[in-house]
Amino acid sequence: MSKILTSKLGLFLLAVVIIVLVIFKGRFFEGLGTKYLWVKDQQAVNVDKSDPEWLDKYCKLEIKNLPKLPFANKGLEKDINGEDVQGYGIPDIDLKKLIPEDKWYETEGCGLWYKYSNEEAYPSVGVDYAFNIDVANTFQENVDRLITESMDESWEKISPISNSDAGRPFYMYNGFPLIFMRENKKLGTVEYMTANFGANTFFMNLYAYEK
Repeated sequence: MSKILTSKLGLFLLAVVIIVLVIFKGRFFEGLGTKYLWVKDQQAVNVDKSDPEWLDKYCKLEIKNLPKLPFANKGLEKDINGEDVQGYGIPDIDLKKLIPEDKWYETEGCGLWYKYSNEEAYPSVGVDYAFNIDVANTFQENVDRLITESMDESWEKISPISNSDAGRPFYMYNGFPLIFMRENKKLGTVEYMTANFGANTFFMNLYAYEK
């Protein structure tokens, strides 16, 4: 009988240890990436709608209210004028089914393009870097969660979209491209935020069109 009690006690203690470790790991993970998040109040953006370039100017100001990256990076890629915000043409193809056809070429876009290295970025969100698709998927999933948690509540998450719409291989994490949408009733605009990985560059773009 004593052996049975000892065995049950041992299993109980093992279960307690596992639960404690899971909780600790969860709390530890929650702290990862937070030092890279932009903890600040949203800055009100005011534009003069009588200005023919108001939508472009709004985009380039409002995009600075988006959260910074939750992973280690080398900073923003500059445009040809040395500015942080990139001018952008027509919207990402990922938005083709979301933006009305008659608004497609009227949409203004801009971007913040962050350079990074896998060797530094992965560990900053709790992933040991390795040249492996499962490791890459875990990294992207962590980034997805952290960005989603840091987005202003005015944004509605649209992603994930299908593999065919995203042009994404079936074996890759399906959360990217990230797509968020909102209506800005004050300005009468519909706005989309997209984010995706490129070749050691993370693209965070903002698009807006007037309703």
